[in-house]
Amino acid sequence: MPSVVPSFVPLQVAVIGGGLGGCSAAIALRRQGHNVTIYERRDFSGEVGGSISCAANGTQWLSEWGVDISAGKPIMRDWRTGDVMSTYDLSDYKERWGTEYYMFHRQDMHKMLMDCALSQEGEGPPVKFVPFAKCASVDCEAGVVTFEDGREITADLVVGADGVSSKVRTAIGVVPDMAPAGLTCYRCNVEVPKLKELGLTDFSAESAIDYWGGFIVKEASIEEMCSYFPELDPKAMALLENSIERMPWRLWIHQPYSHWTKGRTLVLGDAAHPMLPNQSQGACMALEDAAALGIIFSKDYTYTQSPEAVSAGVKLYEEVRKDRATQVQAASLRATDDINERIGFSSLPEADVRAAFKSGKLTINWMNEYNMKDHVKSLAASA
Repeated sequence: MPSVVPSFVPLQVAVIGGGLGGCSAAIALRRQGHNVTIYERRDFSGEVGGSISCAANGTQWLSEWGVDISAGKPIMRDWRTGDVMSTYDLSDYKERWGTEYYMFHRQDMHKMLMDCALSQEGEGPPVKFVPFAKCASVDCEAGVVTFEDGREITADLVVGADGVSSKVRTAIGVVPDMAPAGLTCYRCNVEVPKLKELGLTDFSAESAIDYWGGFIVKEASIEEMCSYFPELDPKAMALLENSIERMPWRLWIHQPYSHWTKGRTLVLGDAAHPMLPNQSQGACMALEDAAALGIIFSKDYTYTQSPEAVSAGVKLYEEVRKDRATQVQAASLRATDDINERIGFSSLPEADVRAAFKSGKLTINWMNEYNMKDHVKSLAASA
């Protein structure tokens, strides 16, 4: 009697990189019953970072995965006076799109994702975390990862979530076509006790994130940057002068990569589609990448039966994700020079949606009405 091949086989998954995208992929795959290990080159003890915007196309997955989250709203202030120029009314956002519009500090978002991945509670086996494991090379067809200290592991599926300097991306044969954007962001933090000690405006009391908009600067130190804009809102200037963790974030333009996968190996997040921050969609795109993996390698499909099946699932992942993420990447670049290219926060009338789509502009409707599960189902059926 011939043996019956099971339709679902739990995979041994190696996630290279334990940032936002890596943790998200680990959660999505863990929940489907896979055995996931995150290999991270650091231990995150000195982690810093700025704010993360998370619209409905990202937070729907946080909600589905059972991640603990909290809310806020965006406010735009005049850079000279500090006067509120516009508050994006999100009062009906949840009713319209099913989730809140969330604003996170990167450290907070990372912690809640890591906690969810490693927790003994929740669906699937808890994720394992291996720090100080710096990837040196990957045999993409065999699923063999070699680390700089000589360690070697073999996995059924290798997920490259190792950022803009990705070793996994190199392994799949992608050479980035990149150039400086001519822009540098400065990200810093201000401690609330310091605000109160100095009597500065305590924006932390608002359930919001505040932007001072209206100018672009080239790379400079904090002191130089402040000297360029003596008319900056004094409240904002005082925050900068008393900030900590002042980290320059030089921006680069990456042309879309030719491919994201090879064999049983793939890249996601910044390793696959690094983008400028002008659409506030970088984190959401990484969450969507992770969600696609959870759907494809689930019990609903047969992409875990064999190494060949895994490779087919990897190819399907690229087919599902590459075009959409590339469109967002391009829209983020266009918004550098034209603020009207911003996707925005409020839904548009159908006529405006059609006009925007015709001109190539992305809209919140296009972002949030997307149904990834139906997309995967359609492409899998035609494969």
